[in-house]
Order: sequence, then C-alpha cells, then structure tokens
Amino acid sequence: MGTAGQLKKAQDQLIKDLEETTISLSMLGKKYGVSRQAIFGFVHGKGIKRPKKEHVEKCSICQGLIRIAKKSHSDFMSFQTIKKQLGLGKANLRYHIGILRKKGLISKKFWGLHSESKIPDDVLKEIFPRRLKRRNINKEVYDRLKNMILLGKLKNGQRLIEEKLAYSLNVSRLPVRSAILQLRKDRLAIWKHRKGTFVSFLR
Repeated sequence: MGTAGQLKKAQDQLIKDLEETTISLSMLGKKYGVSRQAIFGFVHGKGIKRPKKEHVEKCSICQGLIRIAKKSHSDFMSFQTIKKQLGLGKANLRYHIGILRKKGLISKKFWGLHSESKIPDDVLKEIFPRRLKRRNINKEVYDRLKNMILLGKLKNGQRLIEEKLAYSLNVSRLPVRSAILQLRKDRLAIWKHRKGTFVSFLR
C-alpha cells in the first residue's frame, strides 16, 4: 500500500489529530508510518487549519521547569537553587513559573522555599542531568553546538532552530542565539534570507 493509500485508510483519525491536537507533523508521520512531507501535503491538500501551540508548549524554559518539577525532592529546592542550577535570571523564571502555576502544571510548593537548603549533589545531578555551568554559558553552548557539527550530530544543511536547541541543552534561547551568531562568524553555519540559519560545514 502506497503513502496515499495509508493516509486514506486512516484519514478520519488523521484529520482529528490535525484539527484537535498540536502534535508535530514529524510525530504524526511516525505515528502513521509516512514522511513528514506526506503529512504536510495532506494538510494543504485538505485545507486543514491546525490549532496554534500555547506558550507552554513552545517554550523551552517552561518545558524544562515542568520536567524538573516532576522529579522527587523538587518541592524542597529553594528558588535560589533552581535559579543557580538553570543559570537564568530571577525575573525570567518568576514569569514562567507564574504561567505554569496558573495552568496547574506545577505545584504551589515548587520554587516556594526562600531559605537555601542543602541538597545532596547526587540529587541535583538527577534533577538537572543536562545542566550547563552558569559561568561562561555562552561559550559552553557554543562549544556544544560546534562539537555536534564536527561530529555530524548536526548535519550539513540542517536548520538550526533556537527553540529546539535551547530545549535540548536545557538553557534559554539567548545563549543559543549568541552561539549561532558565532558559528556563522566561524563559517560553520550560514544564514539564508527568510529561511534561517543552516549548518554549513564541508569535511
């Protein structure tokens, strides 16, 4: 059975997924056993309007905080500890935590402690498995992305999307943006008008 046949067979459920959820086209492609391009063509062919993602779904900081809040001992961490481990500003974190609390996605205890309690290092490593050092975070992110390009984890021609990279590295978008600019200066990436920045590394 070809791609068209697969999509036609699951058409009703696929349309429901497209109209009622914000699941990415790539994930839907995997679910239905076809390529992302096939799903993309189906959406445009049928004129389907997809719901927009809410801030929380798009925000790497919010997604990171939700992951942390689900860990054991997270309610016993002070806001100083969380701020220090994430390497983000207090005002920035307060804004995102406020959004998550209103939506009931994190408990009211999370971030509620003001006195910095001593959390064992092994617990911190479990809660923040991918944390980067706060000091020279721009350089840390740049080095990580550069190595990913040199090792082929980020392939030649692949688009560098700030939001996705920030989410995978568990940092805000600012150091990622800075790192991408440096990669362009070092000719490891190239900017294309109205398209974005792409890996450009010839081995």
